[in-house]
Amino acid sequence: VLVAAPHHFSDKHKLDINLSMDRWKNDQDNYYQDSTTWTDASRPTQYSYQYRPMYTNNRSWEAKVDYENQITDNLKVEAGYDGKFSHENSPQESWADENSWNGTNMTEDRTYFNRFIYDMDVHAAYATVNTKFGPLGVMAGLRGEYWRVHTESYDYEQEHNPELRDAPFRKSYFELFPSLFLNYEINKTTQLQLNYTRRLRRPWGGQLNSFRNTRDASMVSFGNPELTPEFTNSFSLNMLKSWQDHTLSISAYYRPTTDVIQRVTYNHNDTIYSTNENVAKSQSAGVELILKDKLFRILDLTTTVNAYYYKLDGFSYTIDDQIVTGASDENFSWDARILASLILPYDISFQATGRYNSRRVITQGYRKPSASLDLGIRKTFLNKTLALSINWRDVLGTRKWENHTESDSFVRDQENWRDPRVNFTLTGPF
Repeated sequence: VLVAAPHHFSDKHKLDINLSMDRWKNDQDNYYQDSTTWTDASRPTQYSYQYRPMYTNNRSWEAKVDYENQITDNLKVEAGYDGKFSHENSPQESWADENSWNGTNMTEDRTYFNRFIYDMDVHAAYATVNTKFGPLGVMAGLRGEYWRVHTESYDYEQEHNPELRDAPFRKSYFELFPSLFLNYEINKTTQLQLNYTRRLRRPWGGQLNSFRNTRDASMVSFGNPELTPEFTNSFSLNMLKSWQDHTLSISAYYRPTTDVIQRVTYNHNDTIYSTNENVAKSQSAGVELILKDKLFRILDLTTTVNAYYYKLDGFSYTIDDQIVTGASDENFSWDARILASLILPYDISFQATGRYNSRRVITQGYRKPSASLDLGIRKTFLNKTLALSINWRDVLGTRKWENHTESDSFVRDQENWRDPRVNFTLTGPF
């Protein structure tokens, strides 16, 4: 549901008011089949089968007010308010069969019942000033945000007996986020930019939920309701150069981050556990190149290459009455992406996207290199009022996430992937 109320005092002076409400309900049936095999054949292969229905009921509201006033040709003022209010209620049951591979003897496992309630309210107000001094453009802004987090997590007994429930976790924050953008026009085709912004990344509901998930037979994972947001100060120096059919952007950047959110893994009583923590500080510095080319009037190429140095500080935490540590680590990484769009006869367009990510540092280890290829084709009919799209994701089946983590008490190699997928989409005036 969206309600908009724009008001124009004049062509250069206007006010926009938007109210929106979203509701999303989703019932999922999740089945997990695990097998554990001992390499020395000392015990027979052990099977387990789990059924975990999840019933999601989310609601969110948003209220926005945006004001704009072009005072002079070289001076514009903008201000506004953005309020977001969200509520999530996700009960999850757990049924298990520890003796067969196909779940013929399912019984409810009350140990892993969970109801997670997550509320977050965000109030943000901003003001920016845009001005120009000859070839130099300046945009300065300040954004203030206040937000409140409220989470509750109930097990089976707490669900049916409110007197047993723990007190909800509540936390509120207020932060200021300044920004400054300087743009200098050397000539009509070349610009220099110097930018600074302060950013944040909030933890999402799944990272806060303390429910202990056993769908992976090799690891128990759970969230941390006491996570705080991570903050980044971003500095960049950019050069933009354009030609008739080509555009080049080169950016050098430096991004220190505090309270970095990452997963922490540890061994407790011969069981591997994984949770989320604000582990430490990190630093990232590098160069990004973006090249856009139009070739032969039918082919558009966008090439992005990012090369950077990354350092993650060490940390030490007490979790489950034991000390969990991670050593400081650093490395040089790079990634690349090529997007090709081809216009063919008969209202047909073709698109290919290739990606590569080199080895990179993560908490307590590293992520191995990965590469992937996606293809898509689109055909329009009936004077372009009807369109059929076919998308083939991960054509070569190489999109995998392979992590290596280790500590004094364990070494773990984990590989996750999703089978290649083909999607068909038909759009039109239905």
